[in-house]
Amino acid sequence: MLTEAEKQTILQDYSRGNLSTRAAITKTGVKDYGDLIIELSRYDLELPRLSASEANIRRATEILQPLLRSHAV
Repeated sequence: MLTEAEKQTILQDYSRGNLSTRAAITKTGVKDYGDLIIELSRYDLELPRLSASEANIRRATEILQPLLRSHAV
């Protein structure tokens, strides 16, 4: 069983985007994503945001996919 400090550290890592959702659920021992969100709110932590590189990749995909599809045979 985790101490409150250990759980808070895991949730802080998740909130900062340093831990995947699956890893955060597993490490904290919560049942599902909904419980993970509840735990974040208990510690007044925000939902994780995409890193700059992930955001850039997502944006490039949004721009390029329609162009690639329009040229598909």
